[in-house]
Amino acid sequence: MHKNCFTLMCTKKSVYNITMANILDAIVNIVKNAGQTLDSAEHSRIRINAVGDQLEDFVKDAFSDSFNADSETRNRNTERTFSYKGNQNNPPDAILNNGAAIEVKKIETDGNTLALNSSYPKQKLHTDDPRISQKCKEVDGGNWTEKDIIYAVGVTPKPKGGGKQKITRLTFVYGDVYCASREVYERVLNKFRSEVQKIDTPSSAFTKEIGRVNDIDPKGITHLRIRGMWGIKNPTKVFKELIGASDSDFQLTALIPNETYNQFVNRHEFEQFANSVSALSISDVEVENPDNLARFIKCKLVKYYRSENA
Repeated sequence: MHKNCFTLMCTKKSVYNITMANILDAIVNIVKNAGQTLDSAEHSRIRINAVGDQLEDFVKDAFSDSFNADSETRNRNTERTFSYKGNQNNPPDAILNNGAAIEVKKIETDGNTLALNSSYPKQKLHTDDPRISQKCKEVDGGNWTEKDIIYAVGVTPKPKGGGKQKITRLTFVYGDVYCASREVYERVLNKFRSEVQKIDTPSSAFTKEIGRVNDIDPKGITHLRIRGMWGIKNPTKVFKELIGASDSDFQLTALIPNETYNQFVNRHEFEQFANSVSALSISDVEVENPDNLARFIKCKLVKYYRSENA
């Protein structure tokens, strides 16, 4: 699918006319390249041989239309698609040019929770988040205060008998409908930090983590780092009534707020494409507002199923 030009509110004050890839492009590329395995995302370049890295590459290939591309084409597509490709130590895993951030998570079964480590769940990506790198803050000219964030969650069961690693489910969900606002998580963190400061030791320190207590022993040579290990139910469980069970070999689901979906000028092209693929559907749904369960957010629910013998 050709990349499309549309108007996107990147900050609360600035509007840009931009050409960029979006989640609809990723869905189309996955459907058009049915049968891709995680091994398909292993490129000729030297890389860490880990399933999480392969899943991340798979998702990036989907957004950049790079399935089965040679190295030169993939590099060109990557530069056109992403303003940030992430690093091993800081979220997010990627940022689309003038677009949303992407966080990729791998689990082995539908019942597993997502391990977020020291970063609490993100409804949006904010430039003042101390956990993101300076390079990340400088993307898109540094002219942004917050970005949408897409969680891409892949279920990749362990292969039997040395078979190829496969994705059985891939779920895209926007932080807007998945996570509470950051104030909810910060409130809990601040309570812990406040209690750490009360510990009766010669000194303590405020850090990006919950806290650090210094000089614990008489010689003052021991310290204790206190950090959070965040986790969250995976989208398949959170939205189980919408996503449902599947006996297909692969299921793709995307939950996109209408406010975001309606900004994509390629949405009409996408809907025409969906009408031509019997296994791809778009429906209107409402989900609870994570900050106020008495209110609901209107969304588009996109589903795609594929079986090996299809």
